[in-house]
Amino acid sequence: VRVLFSAICEHRICDRCLPQALRTRNCPGCGIAVRHEDFSEMPRDCREVDRELKVRRQVRDIYCKTEQDFPSGHAWDEYLVLREDIIYKLLHGSKEEVHETWRQIERYKVQHAESIRQVQRMRPKKALEKVAAVIKTEGDFASRVNADWLDRMELASHPFQEHYEILLGELPRSPDASLARATATASPLTPQPLMAGTRGAVEDAARRCSGGGQLSGLSEKKAKHFFFADLATSVRRSAVESH
Repeated sequence: VRVLFSAICEHRICDRCLPQALRTRNCPGCGIAVRHEDFSEMPRDCREVDRELKVRRQVRDIYCKTEQDFPSGHAWDEYLVLREDIIYKLLHGSKEEVHETWRQIERYKVQHAESIRQVQRMRPKKALEKVAAVIKTEGDFASRVNADWLDRMELASHPFQEHYEILLGELPRSPDASLARATATASPLTPQPLMAGTRGAVEDAARRCSGGGQLSGLSEKKAKHFFFADLATSVRRSAVESH
């Protein structure tokens, strides 16, 4: 059973009772005139959120400049404030304010038609580059986390990157420099292999011996000490027994 909400008066009714209740074309709760299409599964809060998202999308498609289009951060902030004011008037203004705001938007659209078309042409490419950046970053991170410590210098391609190989192949051959640095440089916090030294097995053996905080030759010294101590004790015991 679905519960439906009236967009006119917010009264609720189940979908099974709706056809019979609307025979008189009046709300069964308050008697106000309603139609079948006035009822939906979304309550008022959800409808308001959906409406706001729609208005924001429409305004941002026209007021679509980015921070790089402004000479200073202050000018960029003023542009954002202007855009938010327009959205607020469309959502909460009177009918006259809403009509005047839409006329203002249409004038702006005509004056900046070329720049708006240019942004719209570049939007799919930028969206693709963002997706590719996420894929490469997450794939590189997952490979480094899941790889064995001794194999970190020769990482294979992660399945996440192989799965999106077709999408990555559609990117231009000259990726953004910041993206290249981000994917090529390992994190300084990445765990390093314990036995991947370049000075050979001797250094690795010394590091293994000093794993508990001891000197590398301490074990050998202890073995010699106890061997000669046991030997001296045995000699003294034999000498006492012979006398």
